[in-house]
Amino acid sequence: MQPEPYEVRRLESWAEFLEVITDSPYSDWAFRGHRNQHWPLLSALSRYLRNFRIDPAVWAAQEERILRIFKRKAHHFLSAGPLPDDDFEWLALMQHHGSPTRLLDFTWWPYVAACFALQRATGDEAVWAFNPARFGKPEAVDPQESLSQAVIDPTASAVLRRYFLK
Repeated sequence: MQPEPYEVRRLESWAEFLEVITDSPYSDWAFRGHRNQHWPLLSALSRYLRNFRIDPAVWAAQEERILRIFKRKAHHFLSAGPLPDDDFEWLALMQHHGSPTRLLDFTWWPYVAACFALQRATGDEAVWAFNPARFGKPEAVDPQESLSQAVIDPTASAVLRRYFLK
């Protein structure tokens, strides 16, 4: 079995969890709780498309279709929505309303992540932690492309379409 490309810490108690997160280097990290330690970090959209055995080659088209339908019908439920071209805001709104999107919810609070991990857990759960500051460092980007943080900012509509939606 191949080792994970990240550090895995197996904790046996709540006290150990508190020891790890209290006054630790993880204070600026983002957290996500999973009720099953074997679940990979997949978005609801990825899980949905995989479960229905949709060919990955058409995932982008399926996501575009879901986004288009949501935008078209949103006026029935919202008094005002994001700007028509602001796909990042639309994806966030879709996520908030339970629609499958490529977004993953993270929290700055490890306790919130632990709550989601423990809620309805039936076995060993997991709390994922990652350092978002690392995404701003050059080694986090494909070395074939010279992209700055500003160039790949997903909140910019053209950038979202060019780098993230496809």
